[in-house]
Amino acid sequence: MSKSLRDVIANRGIMLTSMVEAAQLLTFGALEAFLALYAASVGIPAWQIGIMLGVQLIGIVLIKPMMGRLSDHYGRRAVILPGLMLGAAGTALVPFTGNVLALCALSLAFGTGHAMLTSATPALVADLTRAGKFGASIGMLRTVMDVGQTIGPLAAGFLIGYYGYVVAFPAIAVVLVLSSSAFVVSPDLGARVRTSGN
Repeated sequence: MSKSLRDVIANRGIMLTSMVEAAQLLTFGALEAFLALYAASVGIPAWQIGIMLGVQLIGIVLIKPMMGRLSDHYGRRAVILPGLMLGAAGTALVPFTGNVLALCALSLAFGTGHAMLTSATPALVADLTRAGKFGASIGMLRTVMDVGQTIGPLAAGFLIGYYGYVVAFPAIAVVLVLSSSAFVVSPDLGARVRTSGN
């Protein structure tokens, strides 16, 4: 088991993919903790906040199976990168509106981006995993993901406390944009994603 874990950690593609998912879950954790608080702070009633958050989850549930199939056909990167950008836009623009319909649209955009990414990253890890190491690889992916989701509310709370929503949400969104560089710094990862749909 120890050898399997070392092999997974040494696989740059798997670790970079795990970091990308951690960035996504960091953002998800931040939104999960503070989107409702932001909406309440601009005077949106609780029942409308519930709809706004529900729209995001409905988007995730309905879109994720479709995105998984698209990643099988067109390659993982073709789904992951647009998902990162869509999630970043949906996060960064939140503090610039107090309109419930606009916030619902941004919530749906983030949910769609989340569905795109999280449907393709486990498949990419599977693509990159050597025979007999699948459990260890997925375990590492989920561990790094959980770390990201834990850090998200802490980081967002710190930023909101010191700088306010207008700085905090765009700053969290930048994490998603920067994580897309994983496909640039790892040529092997990029090549694997391009061929995974074949």
